[in-house]
Amino acid sequence: MSHSSLGCIESEELEQFLIGQLSPARTQIVSTHLAKCDLCAERCGKFDFQQLPIVKTLKKISGTPRVALLSECDQLIAISQPRIPISSRQVRETSEMDTTRLSAESTDDGGYDCVTAVPSSIGRYSIRRLLGRGGMGSVYEAYDERLHRSIAIKFPHQSIQSDPQARKRFQIEARAAAAIHHPHVCGVLDSDEHDGLCFLTMPLLTGMPLSERLQHAPRLHLAEVIRIVIDLCRALAAVHIAGITHRDVKPSNIFLQANGIVTLMDFGVAISDGADDRVTRSGALVGTPKYFAPEQARGDAAAIGPQTDIYAIGAILFELLSGAPPYSGLPGEIIGRIQLSPTPRLCPQYQNCDASLIGICGKAMAKSSADRFANAGELAQALEEWSSSHPEALAQSSPACQRSYRTRWLGGAAMAACLLFTIFAFNWHTPWGELSIKFSSNEEKASTKEASRLPVPQRPRNESPSPPKLPEQRPSSTVTPPITASKNTQALISRETLERFAAEHRTNIFLDFTQTASGTNNDQVESPVVRVEMSLDGRTMAFLHEGTVASVWQLEPQKRISILQLPRFDTTLALSPKGETLVTAGGGWHLRFWDLATSREIASLGGHSNWINTIAFDHENQWVASISKDRTLRTFDSHTYQERWSINPGSWPRALAVSNSSRQIATGCNDGTIKFWDSQNGQPLGNIIRCDSAIVDVHYSVDDKQLASLDLQGKVNVWDLETGAVLWSWVGHPGAPLTINPHGDLVAFTDADLGLHIVRITDGGQVWNLPSVESNTAWKAIGFSADNRQIYSLVADAFVCVSDFP
Repeated sequence: MSHSSLGCIESEELEQFLIGQLSPARTQIVSTHLAKCDLCAERCGKFDFQQLPIVKTLKKISGTPRVALLSECDQLIAISQPRIPISSRQVRETSEMDTTRLSAESTDDGGYDCVTAVPSSIGRYSIRRLLGRGGMGSVYEAYDERLHRSIAIKFPHQSIQSDPQARKRFQIEARAAAAIHHPHVCGVLDSDEHDGLCFLTMPLLTGMPLSERLQHAPRLHLAEVIRIVIDLCRALAAVHIAGITHRDVKPSNIFLQANGIVTLMDFGVAISDGADDRVTRSGALVGTPKYFAPEQARGDAAAIGPQTDIYAIGAILFELLSGAPPYSGLPGEIIGRIQLSPTPRLCPQYQNCDASLIGICGKAMAKSSADRFANAGELAQALEEWSSSHPEALAQSSPACQRSYRTRWLGGAAMAACLLFTIFAFNWHTPWGELSIKFSSNEEKASTKEASRLPVPQRPRNESPSPPKLPEQRPSSTVTPPITASKNTQALISRETLERFAAEHRTNIFLDFTQTASGTNNDQVESPVVRVEMSLDGRTMAFLHEGTVASVWQLEPQKRISILQLPRFDTTLALSPKGETLVTAGGGWHLRFWDLATSREIASLGGHSNWINTIAFDHENQWVASISKDRTLRTFDSHTYQERWSINPGSWPRALAVSNSSRQIATGCNDGTIKFWDSQNGQPLGNIIRCDSAIVDVHYSVDDKQLASLDLQGKVNVWDLETGAVLWSWVGHPGAPLTINPHGDLVAFTDADLGLHIVRITDGGQVWNLPSVESNTAWKAIGFSADNRQIYSLVADAFVCVSDFP
């Protein structure tokens, strides 16, 4: 049947297109139309290739058609533009041009509406607006009225809704995605039917697909290329462990979220081991030819498996390194060359892309699946090892030949960052290595007025946030003099002096970070300590050292369980409640999650646009909160790594605490206020406490009825949260932290004489005092033991001591 009256393609011309007999110009016109017209795409899907004259001729000649020739005909999947993944048109800060573009893509050239009629609401979901369309369905932004959140909802096209086999295919997609729980895989929230209309829901992400990113920035930073591919490998490792082969790994199905997370999308043609997937296990070609493995190009369903996806990763790595996919041309030509031609030579566009990296790509793209990497995890490990051995290659920017507005902006940003760093050097004044700049405002002194007028470099549109290019060295510990961290820790105090003092004050040296790797204590790190965090269960301690190292220790028995090489300028950290995960952050503007069992980074979350001051886990390890000099408080799910909510507290937040019930978050701000927020939605709670100076540390009592705070002048206050009144007050030191014991009735802090003070919250009475060792050496409270009988403290930024107290 001809549909020329509706602007669709004549059957004869469609057949010519399928067998590659149209002119290049007309082929492009037909391809463009088929990418938008589901009716014509459906006609192609139902096209009987066995009736094509070329196939009949081949059968007469040999009885069995040759696979290489048949593949010229079986190019159905290449007819339509690759399906838009759920989040490739996700809600972001869209301009008027973006909205117009999305609207234009939602209808076909001939004005024929091929999509399912979507109601304004379906079940508990209110449909808001169209996000994008693909070969299988349309994606909308919707609002979940029950859970009060925005989601993405996908409806199959009418041709799928009315076809039992196609509906089964759609349900297979839902089951495949729902079976996988991984931070780099976009899972399915729900799959349902309403009034005969089937749909599935997914998280609403922000960002863009890798394919769109490459249109704007075809030459990515080499470090970003490696990171994207490693994260993709991690996602596919989880997919393959679940017994699923994706079969359509390509740039348009790799989504780069605005927070920096790489997410694998669209399981529309995935196959699952052990499931009744006959609808997808036929010999039909499914996928995208540019990224076909040889067995996929042959239509060899029995040979398709995880190694097929590994080949696709290699093809993507080839494209990212060279600037072009390994094969190009008409779909039939590509399919034939994949089967019959040797793998093309990779000509890298990066000067530091050496033979070993090219070899990794070549192994992933081996013609025989047996010659490829055994699994996606092995490929990720090979790339990680290459990255570790080539830091100079990753430190350099995109290809030297690249000259664009982005490189000019980065050069300007680097210059501005150097100037900002100079200002940092003269203005930091906060505890625990928190690097700060005293911007001029109504809240801060006018002496820094000129510094505050420095322009903040704006990144180009569609560019991922990237940290400023700062000098190589990290700042040393930034506590207020005379408490200073020195690379020569022996200059502050000797071990012999400390041992003599400790013996008189019920104290022992627990860890000594002055020992060298060749010395008697070869498990230590010879570097001053910038910051320390203790897990809530009191069993694990994490140290951020000067340089780019973090070490994590089990306390009972004493044992180092992990050592991490961190990115430059990470100056804060937090341990999960039971010490399984470490989060670091700082000048890189990203939260980095580390698995302490493997000492590997598992996620990197963006969102902040300035230095991150403090991080805190909730007590159930469900989410993480962070505050930044960009004057925002953000929370992220600690399992899916999605941002939950973000607010502006109204002033620069410098201190952060999560209540023991995990229902509240307290922020101490630079204007001297302490504010409280609902941890579920960021709404303000209770009274605002007002102090005389900026707040630099806060802690909840165990029953959440009191709050201890430390301000920039060194005053320690305990507040009644019901009345907002001060219960007790002491004079402490602003250059050291305070902490509360697990029972929530004791507060430990550094006093004005640099000694360690423990006092009771209930009556303000003194429990114990550890005097300073020397006049210029302070004790810094770290935390109490799980049994509440000992306290850990740091002295001279090198020795961790444990003391018994009454």
